[in-house]
Amino acid sequence: MGLLKLSWLVLSCWVLSLLLFGAHCKDEEVSVKFLKAPHPFSHRNTATFVFQILVGGNVNNCTNCSVSCRLDGGPSSDCGARKVFYGNLQDGNHAFEVCINGYQGCTPYNWTIDTVPPTAYVTASTPFTNALNVTVNITFSESCTGGGGFGCSSTNTCNVSRCSIEEH
Repeated sequence: MGLLKLSWLVLSCWVLSLLLFGAHCKDEEVSVKFLKAPHPFSHRNTATFVFQILVGGNVNNCTNCSVSCRLDGGPSSDCGARKVFYGNLQDGNHAFEVCINGYQGCTPYNWTIDTVPPTAYVTASTPFTNALNVTVNITFSESCTGGGGFGCSSTNTCNVSRCSIEEH
């Protein structure tokens, strides 16, 4: 009889601790950490996302979280592998969301795809010259993000003493 009471007590404690642990997990903070994502302004029409789901103040990797992802408000798909690839994306703004089932809200990542390179317009004060110094204006059809712009490959072929970039 004593063994039966002890077994019942152990089982009760186990169930109670399981319930308390489950309630504690739901109250913990859950966050998404992107390990790989497209640049905020990208010239590529593909996107690869690699991410972690962290619980407990960004300390522990959640291995049993149910995760879904969606692109541009489309249908959700399972992304439990924590790695997603999208191809043949159109130019424009995009929104990727990671949603963890059982927790409110999704974590978004926004970026813009622009596969059309800017056009450079070059004008000079005289069309043909053999002068040592010539003023040249270079303007671009759009801003050059991500470190783009105008540069000279050699001072022997392009001696730019003052350069200003104007955007149209």
